[in-house]
Amino acid sequence: MKKQLFAILGSALATALFAQPDNKFEANQTYTHTELIAEYQKLDDSYAQANLIEYGSTDVGRPLHLFVMNKNKVFDPMKIQKQNVLLIMNGIHPGESCGVDASIKWSYDLLASDGLPDNVVICIIPMYNVGGSLNRRPQTRANQNGPESQGFRGNARNLDLNRDFIKADARNTRTLFSIFQDWDPDVFVDTHTTDGADFPYDLTLIGSQPDALGSAMGPYLRQIFEPALYERMKESGNEIIPYVNVFGSDPFDGWKRFFESPRYSTGFAALHHAFPFVTEAHMLKSYQDRVEATYAFFEVMLAFINENSTQITSIRSLEIQKSLEAKEWSISWVLDSSKVSRLPFKGYPSEQVPMESVVGNKIQFDRNVIEEKEVDYYEWYKPLESVPVPEYYIVPQAWSEIIERLIWNGVELVRIEKDTVIEVEALYFENVESSSQPYEGHFTHFGLLTPERVTEKVPYFAGDFLIKTGQKSKRYIIETLEPTATDSYFRWGFFDSSLQQKEWYSGYIFDTTAARMLEEDDALRRDFEVAKSADPQLAESGRYQMYWLYKRSSLYERPGRYPVTRIY
Repeated sequence: MKKQLFAILGSALATALFAQPDNKFEANQTYTHTELIAEYQKLDDSYAQANLIEYGSTDVGRPLHLFVMNKNKVFDPMKIQKQNVLLIMNGIHPGESCGVDASIKWSYDLLASDGLPDNVVICIIPMYNVGGSLNRRPQTRANQNGPESQGFRGNARNLDLNRDFIKADARNTRTLFSIFQDWDPDVFVDTHTTDGADFPYDLTLIGSQPDALGSAMGPYLRQIFEPALYERMKESGNEIIPYVNVFGSDPFDGWKRFFESPRYSTGFAALHHAFPFVTEAHMLKSYQDRVEATYAFFEVMLAFINENSTQITSIRSLEIQKSLEAKEWSISWVLDSSKVSRLPFKGYPSEQVPMESVVGNKIQFDRNVIEEKEVDYYEWYKPLESVPVPEYYIVPQAWSEIIERLIWNGVELVRIEKDTVIEVEALYFENVESSSQPYEGHFTHFGLLTPERVTEKVPYFAGDFLIKTGQKSKRYIIETLEPTATDSYFRWGFFDSSLQQKEWYSGYIFDTTAARMLEEDDALRRDFEVAKSADPQLAESGRYQMYWLYKRSSLYERPGRYPVTRIY
């Protein structure tokens, strides 16, 4: 249809035949999933510069769509040259639909005005959480001012997809991995609507934590990219502020910059050396104002990327090269409270007033007055833990869930060709602290982890996997396979079965062995007596004494060995 129309009528006349979007946001409404995809299909049918792609499955059975706009009419990512890729993801929380409506209007306007840039390919995920968007009802967002009917935060499996980017329980996430691998976005924008305090701004912004983004990309983000976005938004009449990371308290007291670990979309994008951002439209503003502010941000972002395309490409390439050269890697971060910035902020004065329905106080903002003050803004982070970078990791083939996730994220793996024994560094865990309740479908290990590092010879089998860290996916490899990293596979519970001791003993049989050990080993006998003197429970319990001796015998199976080992 597309080729026939343009061949017969020409692009100008063809454009006139197609209606503009409904702009539902002007009536405090948002598109259903079916309506939304139909609108993008119209654009695909109408413009040679647009292509709507069914990319893969979601947990609800409907496909995940990607809408691509390219002035050069090239839609094979392998054939795109000298153009940056901007990837916009909407509806990860379907009740936060500002980006959904802003994106469809922006797409119509860009195509109808022949406004696509030379240097940027625009990729839009119209609705990421398809299952949540189908679970639609009036006002699922208790704190939000419109739209009239909204999707639900959880997906078809009741997962928060913005916590799924490492564990990848959802089919949506696995499909997104394919999009990232194919299109390798230079800039990633995830659109949201914020909870929290009240203030005059229609939109706030989260940029990826610069300190963790890398020594090339981090300074560029903090010193050039972000300041340009803030300045241009102000010039457009849509002044924004860094995400106001406070809940139920006064923003004039200051706040700390939000730190997104790899479980979040932007933290995941940072693992792949993209420049990630989250727009947070203000929940209490009118729906139309929120959509229009998000639209304005798209315009500003696109203009900056188009003007700085070559520099963005160079900075990303430099960051990848620096990562390949790194001998040490920071795997967790903590706020640096010794550094504080002064941030100009326009806000409403507030006071604590009694609750009307229950006992207690609440914060109340006076929207009739706008005050401008400088507030404390803690935006700097420092490494909490760093590790030496091994030359290789080894992952046994038995851990197929890990192998799958590495492959989905572009990690190159090499199979060991024959059974062999390799000297490696292994990690042993004791007393791993686990959550008492599941979090997003997993019992996690987010307490302090202090493994013991041991050099030992380990047997491996033909088909086990050797992973060289000297590859583009180095950051992803380290921050998922190092078990103490903030969002490692280990912390998400993928290796829990390795922590359990399997072999045991019968006391009436082992007693003979234990007696022989004490008779033949003077040092062991002395240590045994010292241990009993220091521990009353051990001194009084034959069962504890037997286990103490069993642990020091050659028969003891030491539990808690992390299956992923490393070679330096």
